[in-house]
Amino acid sequence: MVVSDSGPYLNALTSEKQYEYEEQAPQNQLQIRLQVIPTQESQPDTRQFPVNTAVANGGTEPGYQIVQQPTLSPPSSPHVYHPDFQDSVPVTTIASTESGAAGQVKNIEDILNNLSLGGAPTSTVSIGSTPKRDKTWIEDDWRRPPLTISEKGVRNEIVWDCPGSIRDVIYEANWFHLPDVPDFLVCTRCFNRLVQNTVLAPMFQKTQRINGRCRFNVPRITSILLPQCLQTGNIEPLKDFMLQRLGIKDCKAHMGMKGKDGIKWFVIAGDTNDIMVNFVSCEACYEDIIQAGIYAGEFIPRESRFPNPHPAEDTWMCDMHFPYIKRSIVIFSRNKLPFSDWVSKATKRFQVPRCEGKVVESSSREWVRPRDEVNGLVICEVCYFDQIAWTAIEADFEYIPIAKPVRGSEWLDQALGYRQDPPTAWTCDAKVHAIAVALDGAVKRQDVSIFTRSARKILPCPPCTAEGMSNSTWYTLKGGCENYDVCESCYVAFCEAFDCAQFWEKSPVSGTSKRILCNFHSAAPRQLQFSYSLLEAQVEGDWSVFSDTVRKYVDLPVCPQKTHFPNRKWYGWHDCLICEECYQEVCKETRGSLKFEVEGEIIEATRMCCMYSPRMREKWAQACKQGDATELVEFSRFRHGVYARTVPQMEMLRQMQQMQMMTAMSAGFAGLMYQGAQSIQSISGNTDGYLHGNSSVGWHETENGVASAEKFNEMNDGFNAASSGSSWMRIFQLAAEWDKVQ
Repeated sequence: MVVSDSGPYLNALTSEKQYEYEEQAPQNQLQIRLQVIPTQESQPDTRQFPVNTAVANGGTEPGYQIVQQPTLSPPSSPHVYHPDFQDSVPVTTIASTESGAAGQVKNIEDILNNLSLGGAPTSTVSIGSTPKRDKTWIEDDWRRPPLTISEKGVRNEIVWDCPGSIRDVIYEANWFHLPDVPDFLVCTRCFNRLVQNTVLAPMFQKTQRINGRCRFNVPRITSILLPQCLQTGNIEPLKDFMLQRLGIKDCKAHMGMKGKDGIKWFVIAGDTNDIMVNFVSCEACYEDIIQAGIYAGEFIPRESRFPNPHPAEDTWMCDMHFPYIKRSIVIFSRNKLPFSDWVSKATKRFQVPRCEGKVVESSSREWVRPRDEVNGLVICEVCYFDQIAWTAIEADFEYIPIAKPVRGSEWLDQALGYRQDPPTAWTCDAKVHAIAVALDGAVKRQDVSIFTRSARKILPCPPCTAEGMSNSTWYTLKGGCENYDVCESCYVAFCEAFDCAQFWEKSPVSGTSKRILCNFHSAAPRQLQFSYSLLEAQVEGDWSVFSDTVRKYVDLPVCPQKTHFPNRKWYGWHDCLICEECYQEVCKETRGSLKFEVEGEIIEATRMCCMYSPRMREKWAQACKQGDATELVEFSRFRHGVYARTVPQMEMLRQMQQMQMMTAMSAGFAGLMYQGAQSIQSISGNTDGYLHGNSSVGWHETENGVASAEKFNEMNDGFNAASSGSSWMRIFQLAAEWDKVQ
């Protein structure tokens, strides 16, 4: 779907931080759900899509309008059907040829005719036939084995899991590739599982590479090209695809892609409905997934249907990145079902309310739970679709029967006397980071007991928050590691669920009244660095990767980079200072005979680290090779001069822009207040009968109207000044000059 650069839909999808509770944290996570929400109705999902309104009006190019997502109304009886095979609510068909005002009036009439004001919702949902429970109706994924991890510094020959084609492996690892296509890498797991015991194995070469990405485990290869090559013994079709695929930019999933990225988009060729007309697939997903099935002919390049190009600065998101969409199109294509059936399922995925991990009325959406019930655990429908549906553990979940409110909302039912109990509120547990991690482990291992066992331990724990926790149970590395502590819920999710609990022990800080921040929380200083190390240790089977990294860096302050900090320990030279982190990471083992002027001294004055940038690290390597730091220090002096000319000015200009934006927003709020005051005066007839104003602000019934117009003019002037092209141009020029030495 197409989303704006700063739209709430894209922002919600791009948030990868673990869920934090905005209110004061309750004693445990079960209590979060057992509360009464304010008496307000949950808002339906409203998203801005490029809808082909021009086609409906007799034109040729798509326009833009706000599409109100229909709300599903399932049967009030308990759910006894397959959770995904509930047909979607009918949506407007794009093939309509009515034009102009008549068409719009008919649309309004249809909406009004569909409203139900007299009782329970009258819309019905037809139930599709439940498919046979066999392997053709779950994703074609393999069951991961238990993790095998050594603490002796020995890596496994085969990685535990394929890293996939959406992220790079940032450490040095073993890979396989064809000699003619060295950049199309195959991870050791995919090679072992799909190639090693075949006639194609001798054609691949083994190599070591940093920043690699496995592109082999995609349906186009595993379902089409690889079986074809094994049958014929000819690897040329696979090699041709590898060469072609390397020339296509990878899908950026929820991050989206701008028009200036030059992405080729594909859309559905035929008429569908007012939701799926906006469905777009990037070229990478089209080649990797869609081309592997019978639906390939249903998609065409976007420009052949919509001639208007992707605007350079607009961010569009590939819809194939949604796990539900990706799994369902492969499964429906594999079972040779009509394309319209898949369109119906994909439509429903975009109709269900999105999950933001916030408190909502329990009746505002559908919920599921494990059949092996975990007390208090609920998962909303959209999270069920994306994380559980079509997987091997799908049959281990069931829908929760919920009585639908008479008037559409529980608080309204209570106000009108239809119910005596206060409105109930639930939060989706799949948005709790620890629960989501345990669920992912269960899906990969195809064992729901991993999830239920972990969830029973996680839910009673206090939530892991940025404010830290007190009087809690903490875990640390086996043998002790001061200042590195992990809360119980994160320990269960990241360690017990992934077979590495034997490398941990209870921390001596358990039960203390002091608030401690969990080192797995996103607010922890080195959370990202340690998370990558933990992933490497688990995937490669070498626990020392993680434990050594933690013990090496846990007590070191994070590199301040271009920010000046006082009272820090420094190394190097007075004109080229090196922080503790950069010294440990880059310089300690490579300095050789280089003599420092500053050797681990604490300097009270504010100083900036010079060794964090790639350019300076390159100069450091040259200095170590030559055994002389003269050129390094000279370049550092030059770099300080560039910093003085650029960075302070950039920061000043950005601060001025922020101040102008805040001033403009304040003026806008004041304008709204004056506008409201004028409306009250006009409605009550409390005016003097004269018009007030001038040519610059217009004429108004009251003085409040004049003040409102003045404030709105002030707001517009402020926004124009904040977005001035000259300011942005100056910032870009200064940034380019600074980047030259970075």
